[in-house]
Amino acid sequence: MKNIYTRSYYLAKAILKPILFLLYHPKIENREYIPKEEPAILAGNHTHIFDPGCVAVSTNRQVHFLAKEFLFEYPIIGPLFKKVGCIKVLKDKRNDEALNDAIKTLENNEIIGIFPEGKVKTEDTILNRFRFGAVKMAKKVGCLIVPFAITGKYIPFFGNLRITFGKPIDVREMEVKEATDYLYETVKELIIANQH
Repeated sequence: MKNIYTRSYYLAKAILKPILFLLYHPKIENREYIPKEEPAILAGNHTHIFDPGCVAVSTNRQVHFLAKEFLFEYPIIGPLFKKVGCIKVLKDKRNDEALNDAIKTLENNEIIGIFPEGKVKTEDTILNRFRFGAVKMAKKVGCLIVPFAITGKYIPFFGNLRITFGKPIDVREMEVKEATDYLYETVKELIIANQH
């Protein structure tokens, strides 16, 4: 999968980045935790439909996001998602195909972006419970998970939007549930520490 979608991804990013910074002035912290060459999974909270863009502009590397299947059906967004290398996640299914596609991407030393909550947070909680996909992928490939927290609001020109990356997590010696709970608590702590 490496390089197939690179040109479209960086073209879309070149258009998105100045718009995102002009409108929301996101502050990016600890981006050095993202590996420069090795495969990795970027996993964090989901607050808004623009979150993938916020993650994408945090690194020079291409990020392959897992995205719900209905997003691929929209007239403009759908074709764009395909061209920039997003991986389709089917609704209410085990998603073995999506998991395998993500694993192949990681095996090509690429970056996967995932929101383990599975949806934009709507409940009155800090963070919805995480699904197991991120940890399963990391254990299969033997790569690190880089946690992140997006805090602040997507209010144009307000200027309090922030994405904070945490220290990479090695889950190879952990059980899936144990590692998922640890990832959840790590992201939750990042959110609390960076709330305005």
